[in-house]
Amino acid sequence: MEDLVRTLASVARWVEFHHQREQLAELEDHQLADLGLSPAQVRKECAKWPWRA
Repeated sequence: MEDLVRTLASVARWVEFHHQREQLAELEDHQLADLGLSPAQVRKECAKWPWRA
């Protein structure tokens, strides 16, 4: 049972990473600049698989 709980927690975390990266990809350049990020950094982050933190 603990294995199932850990697996579900991992999947939930991956879904959240995916959702956050989708939101990041939607930001405009001036918003990224406010966060100290470049468009290239965002492209690199958004290209990661969901299980990659």
